[in-house]
Amino acid sequence: MKSVLIVDDDPMFREVVRMRLKAAGYQTYVAAGADAGWELVKAHRPDVVLLDLIMPEADGVSFLRRLRSDPALAPTPVIVVSGLSFMALTKAAEQLGIHSQLIKSRFTLTELVQRVTSLLPDRAPSVVPIAS
Repeated sequence: MKSVLIVDDDPMFREVVRMRLKAAGYQTYVAAGADAGWELVKAHRPDVVLLDLIMPEADGVSFLRRLRSDPALAPTPVIVVSGLSFMALTKAAEQLGIHSQLIKSRFTLTELVQRVTSLLPDRAPSVVPIAS
C-alpha cells in the first residue's frame, strides 16, 4: 500500500485530508510540525509528503532542506499545501524541488488525491472519488 505523510499544523486539515486519502486506499501518517514530520519520514519513508510551508516551530522549507540533504529520502515527492502563498518561501521550496503546490482555499479533496496519484503512476485510487 502506498503511503502519504501529511505535515501541517492545522489539526482539522490534517484529519480531513487523512480521511480522504485513507478512503482512496493510501496509508497515512500525520505530523503537526516539521520535527515530528522528520521523525515520521525517517521511520516510514512515505511515497509522498504533503507539506505546509508555514508552521510555528519550523517552516516547511527547513523540513524540505533536511529531506533533500538525505540521499535516501531526497527523491521523495513533495506537494506543498499551504494556506497562504508567500513568494519567498514558495521560491525556496521550488528551488529545493517540490513536485506540486496547492493553496488550501483553492483546491478540492478530489484534486488533492489526483495530485498524489499522479506522482505514483503505478497506483490508481482504489475507490470512486468522493465529492469535495
